[in-house]
Amino acid sequence: MSIGRNISPSAFFFFISPSAAKMAEEEDKKRERLDRLCDMTTAQIEGENTQMTNDLYRLLKKYTGLRNLIRDLKIEYVDSKVYPIVPRYTMLKDMIKSIMRHPDYMEVCHEVDPV
Repeated sequence: MSIGRNISPSAFFFFISPSAAKMAEEEDKKRERLDRLCDMTTAQIEGENTQMTNDLYRLLKKYTGLRNLIRDLKIEYVDSKVYPIVPRYTMLKDMIKSIMRHPDYMEVCHEVDPV
């Protein structure tokens, strides 16, 4: 049985309610995590927790650095609006170059994702 233009009833339900599809996906992920944790010892779980905590703090440091760069860039951009177009162009170009060369940006931009 199909509803409308060759859409099955289950697909129709997910078409109407994308949050239901997301909830089902979240439930699958939760079940998968629980199955994985059941096979681990307490020491393995603590080790994984320590690793995830370290990763979280490392990512927060990167995020904070980028956020501060963007905030400073926004302030400099707003301040540059009082200048005429020719000097402003040079100022904006220098702002972008300084951000591209900043260590916080370089750390995020040039990192290699593990496969």
